[in-house]
Amino acid sequence: MRLLRSLILPALSGVLYFVSWIGFGIWPLAFVCFVPQVFALRDATGKQALRRGFVFGFVTHLGGYAWIVHLLSTFAFFPTWLAFVGYLVVCAAQGALLAVFSWLFRKAWIATAWPLAVLLPLCLVATEFVYPLLFQSYTGVALLPAIQLVQIAELGGVLLLSAALTTQTAELSARGAEIVIWPEVGYNVRAVRDGQDGREISNGIPVWLIAGVERAGSDKERWNSAIVVSPEGKIGDHFDKIALLAFGEYIPFGDWFPFLYEWSPLAAHLTRGTTTAPLHARGYRFATFICYEDILPGIVRDIMRDHGDGRAHALVNLTNDSWYGAWHEQIQHLTLAAVRTIEHRRWLLRATSTGISAFVDASGRIVQAIPKDIRGVSIREVPMLSGATPYELAGDWPGWLSLAVLAFVAARQWRRQAALRAGTGRGRSSPEVRS
Repeated sequence: MRLLRSLILPALSGVLYFVSWIGFGIWPLAFVCFVPQVFALRDATGKQALRRGFVFGFVTHLGGYAWIVHLLSTFAFFPTWLAFVGYLVVCAAQGALLAVFSWLFRKAWIATAWPLAVLLPLCLVATEFVYPLLFQSYTGVALLPAIQLVQIAELGGVLLLSAALTTQTAELSARGAEIVIWPEVGYNVRAVRDGQDGREISNGIPVWLIAGVERAGSDKERWNSAIVVSPEGKIGDHFDKIALLAFGEYIPFGDWFPFLYEWSPLAAHLTRGTTTAPLHARGYRFATFICYEDILPGIVRDIMRDHGDGRAHALVNLTNDSWYGAWHEQIQHLTLAAVRTIEHRRWLLRATSTGISAFVDASGRIVQAIPKDIRGVSIREVPMLSGATPYELAGDWPGWLSLAVLAFVAARQWRRQAALRAGTGRGRSSPEVRS
């Protein structure tokens, strides 16, 4: 019985969780994946709840993030054994979220008589809100295939060679495209500098272009950027990637300890972007994100705010998912990014080097896509939308509300225990005093 509750039931919850999630996609299991864990926590102490929750979370992420081995070995140049260790470390760090959730849920279960249907989402939302994640992969994203169920995200929230690209751009221009989007570092001939003639990038094709490039500044500064090139070849706005990928684009603590870059001379050393203004092209505003920034709700919401001339009309993501190998990462990334379209009620225009490039409408539906590892172009008329959603105005209010409710529960429990201790003290007989 001890093995059942300490290991088997939490591991079963982990398997059900990752099988319900993106890649495997058996989304109805998302409604039952916590059931074994609830049984495992029925008689658990606080420490046992943490341990059982860690098993739950670790197994969950083992099944969902196997592509990290390829990422670290191919792009961070780690030996295979070290890449595997890194994979286990990421799974442990991400999985600890469910350890915290399990501890919090058990404490709230003891302190209240509330039904599980209230306690489970309350504790899960609070934990997902405050726990720092490298990849912000929330439980509710599993429900995106059930498109009607996820529309409430609007209320409170829940991302090639230049010759080939210019050929495809010419094809799109001939077909009447007004704006063309290239993927992350789609132009990789050389770093782009201020004042450069944009026709070197667009090959003189007269069309508005949003292109992924490496941008060079003074000294040794380099940015992973998106730039706008006008039909006349003038380089306009640029957006520099803010959320750089650890080990792929920088080494953590490398600026404090430069010798870390000497130990890994092939590792990139990019500069973090600092501006969140949208790109302007053909009179419209495009909230632009590079690589996995489109799965980070905070960055997307910051870029989507009104920067003085109105909110962006559409979302744009430039990415290169070849980093992650032939695993489920590509569909995981696209599905996570699709939630942003519901939160902000904007279309997502997504260009990738190896797939999946897609148009996602403002309800989270993938309406047109180019599969992974397929070369092609995709053209579609996209509405330029305006207005603000409740999520844009109020932000992550479900997280704050959950924290407030749990803080109230904790304070009430503390007062009860304090009153009980005080009552016990008053109930003791005092020593008899005799004259």
